[in-house]
Amino acid sequence: MTPAQARVYELILKLSRRSRITPSYEEIAHKLKLRSIATVHKHVQALIRDGHLTRTPGRSRNLVCVSAPFKDRESELIELRLEVASARTRIDSFDRTLRFKVGDAVSAVRSEVQERIAVLESELRQRDRQIKQLRAELARAQRQSTKGGDGLP
Repeated sequence: MTPAQARVYELILKLSRRSRITPSYEEIAHKLKLRSIATVHKHVQALIRDGHLTRTPGRSRNLVCVSAPFKDRESELIELRLEVASARTRIDSFDRTLRFKVGDAVSAVRSEVQERIAVLESELRQRDRQIKQLRAELARAQRQSTKGGDGLP
């Protein structure tokens, strides 16, 4: 049974249990978001051929799930697999979205930090120049004080 056939089988089983009437091909196509009723027909024919479904003669909506009680565990596993696959898809999508948003936030913070570092480095260079000037003035003042005694011109 292919995954698509499993989805069709599960839907038929679920809806026939709920309402005691099997769904029409149109309902199956609508619920499974299939574009073509012919696709539903193809899947149903394969399920009949493989012994998963039968038809009750003389009735419309005459599909019957064969040995449905025995198929319950298989159908539960199929349903769980489909839910897991769907959850993985949602997680992957969320993960990509989160990485994109976090990436943007990190880029913005990185830019701000780089700008702040550039400002601080500029201020540091300016203060280094001021310190050098002050040291030079201090050295001049010390030389003058040793030459002239009182440091006055």
